[in-house]
Amino acid sequence: MRPWTKDIYGIPPEQVVGSSIVSKFKMRNRKAVLLREPELNFINDKVGKPVGINQHIGRRPIFAFGNSDGETRICL
Repeated sequence: MRPWTKDIYGIPPEQVVGSSIVSKFKMRNRKAVLLREPELNFINDKVGKPVGINQHIGRRPIFAFGNSDGETRICL
């Protein structure tokens, strides 16, 4: 979603909270690189939604609700 949320919704990619994978910092040939690991950091579904918001925004959600099994609305 991050690549198109700014064009469609006006929301910059840094404000989009979604599933993510683990990244690691390493030096290669004296250059700093970020490597994507074959491991999930968290899945932005059901109980993962408030976890992702807390990790990304740094605030614990106060209230969560939704209109389907996998969708949750979060209030901070």
